[in-house]
Amino acid sequence: MDKKFASKVLFLILLLSCLALFRPAEALVVNNYSSDPTLYDRFVSGTYPSSPTPNPDFFASSYDWSGVGWMTSDQMRSITMVSPLHFVVANHWQIPSGNSVTFFNRDGQLKNYTVDRYSTFSFTDGDGTHTSDLALGWLTAPIPEADNIARYSVLNADDPATPEFDLDWYLNKDIYVYGWYAKAGENAISDLTWAYSTNYPNLYADMTFTSTFDYDNLGYYPGLAGGEPGDSGSPTLMPWNGQLTVLGTHFGVSDLQPAATWTTYDAFIPVYIEDMNLAMESSGYSVDTINVIPEPATCILFLAGLPYLFIRQRR
Repeated sequence: MDKKFASKVLFLILLLSCLALFRPAEALVVNNYSSDPTLYDRFVSGTYPSSPTPNPDFFASSYDWSGVGWMTSDQMRSITMVSPLHFVVANHWQIPSGNSVTFFNRDGQLKNYTVDRYSTFSFTDGDGTHTSDLALGWLTAPIPEADNIARYSVLNADDPATPEFDLDWYLNKDIYVYGWYAKAGENAISDLTWAYSTNYPNLYADMTFTSTFDYDNLGYYPGLAGGEPGDSGSPTLMPWNGQLTVLGTHFGVSDLQPAATWTTYDAFIPVYIEDMNLAMESSGYSVDTINVIPEPATCILFLAGLPYLFIRQRR
């Protein structure tokens, strides 16, 4: 883990003691799903995964979902492409090396590829080494451009002028929550913090930068989604300027009852950008990032131009 990221770990680390109450996330719950499932199924009911047919009524059908695939032999396990060679997934729910993964491309074809290996991320302090539940997977070969499968950028709201990662930008923005069996719904990130608990049975959650979003069966609009057992590794995506960007992978849900008040926990990808790039360096690929906070130099140039604009306006 590089020094910049480690310094942000030290600055941001907060204890989330309630993780002791978690269990691994395992089928997406969508509010009001039973009354109109056609809105939340990516594919027409009964066609997935053997012969998936796009659902024309899917509420987010205007976006490109082709980069979200699944383990060929187990559709419960989803992965999300971040380069032609790399994907993100939950560390505790990896698709074993040598197994096949399947994608439904933009041409309506099924494409299969083979998982090669994984890169993982850890942080060492006085209490030992803590491994994140975010894993970066490698395929055995890059997906050809001609296969028409999306790869997703990561929104980077980190201001390099500040020592801590800029988290507030992400809060309360709309997100798409994906789950196994190709279902999706909506929610918003309600909290961002470090998950740190030696009591949590999933060891990979011990040091995972985490986004949380709540699912409540009452008082919220139809389509509100939250994770349940089976959803681990499935992505959270955020729409941005007409495209999907990947923000996280599900790794746990609170085990507080009733189920309607569960909170879903994701490994939050933006804070891992530098570590992912370091892991990907030998392959020649890197994470495609969209910087949503202007660089300081850009701001200086903009401000420097204001007097000139003012003079021209007076003339």
